[in-house]
Amino acid sequence: MLLKMNGAPISAGFGAIDHVHKTPHTGIDIPLAEGSTLRAIANGVVERITDYGDKSIGRGVILKLDDGREAIYGHMKGFTVKVGQHVAQGQQIGYSGNSGASTGSHLHLGLMQNGQYIDPTKYADAAIATKVKSTPWSDIKDGATAFKESLDAIKEFTGKVIHWLNPHTWYTELHDLFVSGALDTPFILGTIGGVILLMMGASWPKKWLFWGWVIFWVLRAGVFRA
Repeated sequence: MLLKMNGAPISAGFGAIDHVHKTPHTGIDIPLAEGSTLRAIANGVVERITDYGDKSIGRGVILKLDDGREAIYGHMKGFTVKVGQHVAQGQQIGYSGNSGASTGSHLHLGLMQNGQYIDPTKYADAAIATKVKSTPWSDIKDGATAFKESLDAIKEFTGKVIHWLNPHTWYTELHDLFVSGALDTPFILGTIGGVILLMMGASWPKKWLFWGWVIFWVLRAGVFRA
């Protein structure tokens, strides 16, 4: 059953028991398109980032709020924060997804107080909709951060291109491949197959077989020797 609470759709409420939740639900489930923006429900610090694979909440973020409570975000696709980072209410922390033990793209939102789960329903809208109040300074900071991230991405991509355009990189990769012996067995087996074809009267692979063998062993024993 889909309910509307504070503007947010709730597909499984706090304490719910159904065909998916065999024990009382420890949070609420909010159906969302994969990649939807998720936000901090209050000021706090990123205490933990999880990745349980296809189990539990999968990829998740746990925020330690300033009042001591813990906010739990589960089944996420990705993160825009890191452990130890301070976040403000409404700040983006990541994107919704379908990771973990999930039956569809949604956010699992949980809230703990003194080690006990409590109902986070009133924070549902804040987790998916509330935005940081914009100020000229915050806009400048956000713009600078986005610009730096773009430069870092360009730098990383350029570094990879330069790496693979470097002849030394290709030599090193080929050297490691040849001296590892990984090509020896398949090449020898291929040669045996070619010889069998020649013995059966096929003449077309003769030149390929001869020159392939010569080039391979020149590279193997000479240029790319250990």
